[in-house]
Amino acid sequence: MKKAIKTDARYYIFMEFCNGNDLKELMEIKGWKLHPSIVQKIMFQLVTGFNNMMDVLVIHRDLKLQNIMLHFPDDNEKLLLLNKEEKKAFLKDVDLNKINFEIKIADFGFSKKLKNKG
Repeated sequence: MKKAIKTDARYYIFMEFCNGNDLKELMEIKGWKLHPSIVQKIMFQLVTGFNNMMDVLVIHRDLKLQNIMLHFPDDNEKLLLLNKEEKKAFLKDVDLNKINFEIKIADFGFSKKLKNKG
């Protein structure tokens, strides 16, 4: 989440856009198999995200593949122009060892903010 605004009648939440869909869709497209080096990159980014959440005392409580988003910062404009089937083809063919990608943890709807590290 980038920003939240509350008015008298509504909440407006401004989210960061991730252009690569979620990890579940990538896994389905790739036949549920990823090279160990890719898994290592994903896990490193997830652990970094967990450390960031620990620093601000947040527990996610709903972590699943659908809440782990992919973002390809170097291909943002290209991916914005693709329809759903073209994006699936991109994800099927992309070599994650040769392209810059980021993992983002999403959907903090069930998260909890702790009061202290006790």
